[in-house]
Amino acid sequence: MKSEAGFTLIEIIVSLILVGILAAVGGMAIVQVVQGYILTRDNAALTQKAQLAMSRITNEIVEMTGITANADSATLPIRNAIRNVTIGLDAGAIKIAPDGVALGSGDILVDNVNAFTLTYYSGAPGSWVQNTSWSTGSDIRNLIAVDVSMQLLRSGGGYLTFQNRVTPRNNKNQGGTLPTAPPPSAGTYPGCFVATAAYGAADHPMVMLLRDFRDRCLLPWQGGRWLVKQYYAYGPAAADLIRNRPPAMWAVRCLLAPLAALTFFLVYAPLAILLILLSVAMFIVALLSVGRRESMTLTGVRLNQGGSVLIGLIVTMVSMSLLGAAMLPIFSASYMNQVYADQGRKAYFLAESGFRYAASLYLNASTATAKETVLTNLNNKTCNLSGGGGSFTTVIYPYWFRTQSVLGTTLTTQIPGTNPSNTTPARRDLTQGGYLKIGSAYYQYTSGSGSGTTVTFTGLSPALAAAPSPSADVLPVVLPGSTTTVTNGGNLTLSPTGVGAFPVLNGNFTLGGAGTVYSYEKRTGNILYNITLTNPAQVWTNFSVTSGDITQPATTKIVLEKFLQLSSTGAFGNTSREILYNVPIGWMAGGGEFSKQQDYDPGMTGWAAPAGGGGGTHSVQTVDGGSALKVDTAPSSGGLWTGAGNWAMAFFTGYANVSLAKAWLDAQGFLSYDLQVKVYNTQPYYFAGMNFRNRNNSDNTDLYSYGVSFIKPRQTRGCIVVCGSWGAPSDQATALIPGYASDAAAGPLFSNPGLFQNLEQTSQPFIGTQQRYGLPAIVLWKRTSAGFQWLAYRILTTADGIVYAPGSPANALRLTNWSTLMIRVAEGYSLIFSSGGGASGVGVPIKEGDTIETLDKTSSARVVMTPILTGGSWTARSAAGAFVLANIKTGATAIAAGVPLYVNGVQRANAAAGVTATKRNYLRVYYTRPTAQGTANANQTDNNRLANPRNSVNWPPDDLTDLAASNDYVTLVQWTGYNTGVSAFTSTSEPSAIIVDSDLTTPTWTSTSTTADFVFPNGNSGDSISLMTSSGSATSTYYDDFAIQLDQKAGTGFLPPIQQ
Repeated sequence: MKSEAGFTLIEIIVSLILVGILAAVGGMAIVQVVQGYILTRDNAALTQKAQLAMSRITNEIVEMTGITANADSATLPIRNAIRNVTIGLDAGAIKIAPDGVALGSGDILVDNVNAFTLTYYSGAPGSWVQNTSWSTGSDIRNLIAVDVSMQLLRSGGGYLTFQNRVTPRNNKNQGGTLPTAPPPSAGTYPGCFVATAAYGAADHPMVMLLRDFRDRCLLPWQGGRWLVKQYYAYGPAAADLIRNRPPAMWAVRCLLAPLAALTFFLVYAPLAILLILLSVAMFIVALLSVGRRESMTLTGVRLNQGGSVLIGLIVTMVSMSLLGAAMLPIFSASYMNQVYADQGRKAYFLAESGFRYAASLYLNASTATAKETVLTNLNNKTCNLSGGGGSFTTVIYPYWFRTQSVLGTTLTTQIPGTNPSNTTPARRDLTQGGYLKIGSAYYQYTSGSGSGTTVTFTGLSPALAAAPSPSADVLPVVLPGSTTTVTNGGNLTLSPTGVGAFPVLNGNFTLGGAGTVYSYEKRTGNILYNITLTNPAQVWTNFSVTSGDITQPATTKIVLEKFLQLSSTGAFGNTSREILYNVPIGWMAGGGEFSKQQDYDPGMTGWAAPAGGGGGTHSVQTVDGGSALKVDTAPSSGGLWTGAGNWAMAFFTGYANVSLAKAWLDAQGFLSYDLQVKVYNTQPYYFAGMNFRNRNNSDNTDLYSYGVSFIKPRQTRGCIVVCGSWGAPSDQATALIPGYASDAAAGPLFSNPGLFQNLEQTSQPFIGTQQRYGLPAIVLWKRTSAGFQWLAYRILTTADGIVYAPGSPANALRLTNWSTLMIRVAEGYSLIFSSGGGASGVGVPIKEGDTIETLDKTSSARVVMTPILTGGSWTARSAAGAFVLANIKTGATAIAAGVPLYVNGVQRANAAAGVTATKRNYLRVYYTRPTAQGTANANQTDNNRLANPRNSVNWPPDDLTDLAASNDYVTLVQWTGYNTGVSAFTSTSEPSAIIVDSDLTTPTWTSTSTTADFVFPNGNSGDSISLMTSSGSATSTYYDDFAIQLDQKAGTGFLPPIQQ
């Protein structure tokens, strides 16, 4: 019998061959593993370098406030609040150089760069443009994104591309649509849904390994792409099942571990798969050999196979353990780095969430008091996210104050937050004294100090007799260092007194506390840098400032708008991140609810001549101790009203807070507003005032408009020994002189008390022109396709206080310097009501701004004018009259006769009829003067009233029921007479005062309208406002303190901040 012990020759040969194959394949596999490791290590090092460089570039772009020179596709000169740098490609390296250092001498961010490309996206509202450069002449606020692409050379040849899209956060970008093109990305598929959900992060090493397997092994062939497509169809649903469920996440990790090991070899060492297969085959053969015989003998030597297998297993286990021990630090370090980086990002995003949370609460608070309450509640407040999502803490540092009490020359104020000081992140210094604006007056103080929410100013001059009631805002003021002109993007040197009260970054200011709002980028010492318009939609006009003492009216007062610094600290795990936001507060279109918005032009710089010329010329001149808009020329031809007298027209362009189109859209096709201006003319005759509801006719050859004017007409006659007949000179439109039928029947302004009696006139010359002057009046008028037409007039006397008699004769009346002319325009549908005041108890009035609605709230409307009473009273619950309405909604229960009307759920009146769906203008005119007259009271039709001094604007209350001695600033015009077909709306509350007309209403609104629809069919604007001056004395006319206010669905909120 043949022996079975030992190896046969064939077995030896086969074993040697197998071992040789195994060694060859193993060697190749080891080489590939090493090469894969080296490649991975090099790529990791290259990626780390790129990430460091990209992070620095990203941070610089995020914090940029502008550019110091033209930027191109390879170089970006950055200006930010702290220092300026230039980033660009130089000699195969991306470098960063501080201001004043050439790029070639800058510090290297990353070397071995094959290419570096910058792409700029401009986001003008409604469109975006991709650019390869950005010039200093372009508005930096339109830069919405920058694409950064860099190619880094690999040591083994080729290169890696790294790309990022960066959105600047400190350039005050206020709009524009983001680019529709996707951000730069190397791949076309997102991350692995299931693996990302299992490991909790898209950049976990295992997720990245599986992503590489997809890109390198599956996507290159059709079957693999089909598998990927199926996975992305069903993967998201599977991921949702395990996301944020720890047991499921760990189970999936265990299931993915073998797959991850296999993909590692397939991606980085494919020949190792063959080695594994051969090893498994040999192991199986060995097991079979053991089963066939217990031992093998070669030339008398017995080899125990069981021990050999055990030794092989032990060696294999030791090798795998060493490999695992070597790989563990790599993966664990990568995982921990990812954890720390992830916590840092989450903490940063939480800090940003704190700012957005505060901004939202502030914007949606309906009143100034409510907004300050929001800030007080946010101060030192910590908000915790549910599910262990971290937290954020906000601290508020306001830069304005509110009066609390006065004791001698010491003013105590409150702030809605923490007092900024030299020991807080927000810096402010009041210790050196400065200036304040309290209400409409200016004060100096010698020192200021704060503790908690209280700030005290000492040495106040002039002293306040008492704290204002209700409390008033207190705003910091500085003065110019010299008389100079400021250009767009220029700087302004201030007087050193009080500059410490202004923020270092991103402050907004006005001249005189109203009008155009300007922004400065930063303050260094007493210099404000890079001054621009806060509203990018406005057109820049150079402005001048005048130095001097705070007590001098001509001195320019630079008033800080409301401003705060907000510290938001995000915390996640053991990581926290604080961001300090420098936040100006101002008007934001579309936010909040309806509120009064005002534009005030104390410097009278926001005016322009009509398009096409012919409207005369104007300039800002100094008169009577201050600047005003002077009429320089008033031609009789070449304009829209050629042949109808001498006319000078200046159209208002200084809109900052007010938008006529937006207000019209918010009111759903109705536009109501108040206007006022002060007029100066010392001549014995004049025609000066405001025009509104301006529009061109269909072929743009005429201007239709309403007007309200101070008027004092004249007649002239020629004399050569004997004088001829009196007649109206050609410089005035007789159609606007009330009742002027002919030169012989010149109307009521030339009758005192009878025709041509007791009128002021010049002496009769031997040879020359004699003049006589009519009575002064306020005239309401219009121009339509029918030409000029006066609507109503009010003859003025010295009792009114806006005309005076300088001497003899008594009727030689002159206009009081800087008399105010005011108009209130309310546009809407009308509704007759009864039983106003409520159903029981003491009646409560319905006021302008209230929303009336049916019981089921399906129909409603907003009251846009103080209700016009025709009888009864609110307190007796018997008020009857008419509402003027906008924002009308009709639902299941229509507003009709007998339907109760509710305000905030309480019945306040009954409808006496349905809503009259005819759009009309309701016009009321007022007047006043710079000094007080009599004792102010709650009667708007008498001549007792408060002062409306120059360099200030005061408005009467919106609703008549709110009139009191403390706000009685104007007198309501009660008309003396009316033109044929015109009459005042019957009213017991405002008798002989309300003129209703429907000729010049705003464009038609639909539910799909936008502000772009605020135009007429000829393409002209739906409304504009102007100053209109006529007659031969036009060039002696000056205007000052123009203001407009209206209801607009707008809110005061946080404007774009600069973050630190």
